[in-house]
Amino acid sequence: MTMRVVQNEQMTIGEVDISKMVFDPKSRDDIPKILRGLQFVYTNMPLRTAIFQLLGSSAEFVGALTYF
Repeated sequence: MTMRVVQNEQMTIGEVDISKMVFDPKSRDDIPKILRGLQFVYTNMPLRTAIFQLLGSSAEFVGALTYF
């Protein structure tokens, strides 16, 4: 079973800070809205930690089900 790996917060040379990205609020496409939501989750550390804990526990649960 593969585990989800949380990205390291330390940036490397050439990377763009996710919190600095700007998406067109007038866009009629759904992608900018999704990206803004992901940006919020990524930059909100308590929320991000809680989500990854839930994902980790659900992955363990799903993994346990595959053995039956």
